[in-house]
Amino acid sequence: MNLFELAMKEVFIPLTAAKTRFCLIGGLAVALHRIPRATLDFDLAIFTSDLDTTLSVLFKRGFGVMAMVAGKSEPVLLTNPKAIQTFLNTAKPRAVKVYHPKLDLAGDIWFEPTVPMGKLLKSARRISVQGVALRVAAADDLIRMKEAALADDPSRPQDRADIAALKQSGRKGSRKRT
Repeated sequence: MNLFELAMKEVFIPLTAAKTRFCLIGGLAVALHRIPRATLDFDLAIFTSDLDTTLSVLFKRGFGVMAMVAGKSEPVLLTNPKAIQTFLNTAKPRAVKVYHPKLDLAGDIWFEPTVPMGKLLKSARRISVQGVALRVAAADDLIRMKEAALADDPSRPQDRADIAALKQSGRKGSRKRT
């Protein structure tokens, strides 16, 4: 099973069933714009108000949250909801990395994306996969998010390549599909 199929089964379908509002961003979104792109994880943007539901759904499926904790030099996998809440309250991140150790499936859940969620959802492409309607960030929104990531960390060659490919593809609009 490839990354997209695994993410569909373990993440996208369960989140859709829980009526969580999310939008695919990152490498999978670039690939769904028909631009060849390899990636090792999935990236989702969600409303902050959907964070508890999102984490609850993923926690029930075997995911935990990767976090830096005091006294450790490497991130640790938090699987206890109370520890996760403490981490969120203390670190106040804009995103969390989730990981399923048995499936070796990782993803980033952004609840404060560079492009506001309302705009992301409004301009997102809608695609149907296995009978599930997915929202994929529009190319112009992906470009904006990747440019912001480069401004924060210029040593991101994949973001630079994604921006060039998205611009060259002429898919800067937000065509909607059903």
